[in-house]
This record gives sequence, structure tokens and C-alpha cells, in this order.
Amino acid sequence: TLVGIGAVLLGTFTSILNARLTDIGLADIRGALGLSFDEASWITTAYVVAEVAAIPAAVWLRGILSPTRGVILGAALFSVFSLAAPFSPDLSILLSLQALRGLSAGVLIPMAYAVIMRHLPQHQRLYGLSFYALVSATTPSLSVSLEAFILEHLSWEFLFWLNIVPGALTVFAASYGLAHDPVKYMRFRKFDGFGLLALSLGLAALVAALDQGNRLDWLQSGLIVGFLLAGALLIGAFFVHALLHPNPVVSPRLLWRRNIGLGLMMMFASRIAVMSSAFIVPQYLIRIQGYRALESSDLFLATAIPQLLLAPVAVWLCYRVDPRNLLALGGMLMGGGVLLSANITGLWASEEF
Repeated sequence: TLVGIGAVLLGTFTSILNARLTDIGLADIRGALGLSFDEASWITTAYVVAEVAAIPAAVWLRGILSPTRGVILGAALFSVFSLAAPFSPDLSILLSLQALRGLSAGVLIPMAYAVIMRHLPQHQRLYGLSFYALVSATTPSLSVSLEAFILEHLSWEFLFWLNIVPGALTVFAASYGLAHDPVKYMRFRKFDGFGLLALSLGLAALVAALDQGNRLDWLQSGLIVGFLLAGALLIGAFFVHALLHPNPVVSPRLLWRRNIGLGLMMMFASRIAVMSSAFIVPQYLIRIQGYRALESSDLFLATAIPQLLLAPVAVWLCYRVDPRNLLALGGMLMGGGVLLSANITGLWASEEF
């Protein structure tokens, strides 16, 4: 079982890592393939849009194929598409492979949570979930150091090829360490096709707008306005449909449960804080201060190390202190750090961060 849990955590780490690696190393990929800035910007967008769009389908498939098959399928496809991506003859093929990589990565993320909840006994689930959260939180910081090492000592192709070994390990470990449930074909009869398409396409449109909005000047671009309108209409249609459907692919009524709704709001806010600093700070140091990626990586190792050390402490405290107090403390610390960083000027360097 522990081997299987390790497999899904490794798969989650790899899938989250790749959204950052190709983002940070975009300039090197652009130069190697002779792409313009506008053309290359869609490389990251294709990945993250497909990844988000795949998550609702993965949640549905989890109940049919079983989490084990989902992990094996996602990791195997992700490895194959990562191997092929650097050999793309043109931008359209590369974008297609990026989208396929994103789809397969999107399958891995919800499967990890399902595996932890199912295969660990109740008294160990908190430890499993803490490792899952740790992987999600530290990966953006570690990706800067890893990307810097790859570009300094290897070549841009390894931004993609790096995934082959962990992907293969995930496949073999999941095959060996996780139970294989029978496929539940009868659940296809309750397939909520409209709800799945509306939710997936709506999320994809919103993510595309957010990812390309800054480059295209937000509401001054007809494409961004179209993405936002399409996303709002599709997600609105999904909510109406899901409230009326007897077996929706995802029930919006879950959001009305206080603990779930508030928990998701806190996760959303914390992810924005973590991802914004993990994206903005390296871009600032590289573009404004002229740092090389390897020089800025030490800053993010300093961010990741406390998370690695404090994760088991947080689990230990959860059994002795009201978890709500820990959430409040974490929120205050994160808010204080973000507030201090809000005073950034053009004179800041890594020491200030």
C-alpha cells in the first residue's frame, strides 16, 4: 500500500511540476524552436487548459475504472507524450502534445486524493493528506531550482524528458502496490455527458482567459472577452443542469456544506498566494534584476525547506490543537508575508524577498 501511495504522490508531483517547468523555461524553448513570444505563450496555456479540463472527467472515471487504473493510464500517457514533445516538427504538433500531456496530468491529480482516502486507515489518512498537500505546496518552489539545473547542465529537451523516469516508476509502483477493482460498466448508463462537457469546457475557457489575459490586455481583446463569456455561460449552464440532474458528474450542493465551502475558499486563496509568488518573484528577478535562473533558485529552496520541515509538525499538532486554530495561524502568516511583499520596488533583489 505504501508503495502505491508513493506512486500517486510521485505522479502528482510530476504533473504539477511540469506546468511550472515549461513556464519558467519558456524562453529557452522559444529560442530553440525559433518561435515568437506570442506563439510560445500558448505552449504553457495548452498544458494548463487541458489539465484543468481533464479533472472533472477524471473524477467521473475514477468511479468506473478505479483509481489504480486511472493512475496507471495517466502516468503512462504522460510519459509517452513527454518523450515525443521535443521531437515536434512545428508549433501545432507541440501544442497538441502539450494538450495531451495536460489531459493525462489532469487525470493524476484527483486520483491521488482518492487513493489516499481509500488505501490508508483512518488514523493514517491525515499523514497521507499532509504529504499530498506538501507535494502541491512545495513543487512550485522546487521547480525553479530544478529548471535552473536542467538549463545549466543539460538542455531544454530535458524539461520534457525529465518526466519519463518518474512516470514509469508511477506505473510500476501503482501496478504493484494498489488494488485493482473491476471495471463498473453499468455506471456508463448514468453518464452525465452535458454536465461533464459544460463544466470541462467552461473551466478551460476561464483558464485560457486568465493565462492569456495579461498578454492580450484583458478586456481590450475580443478573444479574452469571448473566453470569459463562454466560460461564464458554460459554468452557469452546468450549475443549472447539475441542480436538476439526478446524478450530476459533480454536485454543486457540496459547496453549500459549510466545512466544504469554507475549506475550498481557503484552499483557493492559499493557492493564489503560493502560485503568484512562485510565478511573479522568479520572473521579476530574471527580467528586472537580470538574475540567471540558477541564481534565483536558492531563494525558492529557502521557501521549500520550511514547508518540508513543518509538514509533519502540523500533522502532529492537528491531533492536539483545534485544526481551525492552525488554519487561522497559517492564514495570518501567509497574509503577513504577502502584505510585506506588496511594497516591492524596482530596487528589490533576492535578499528583500
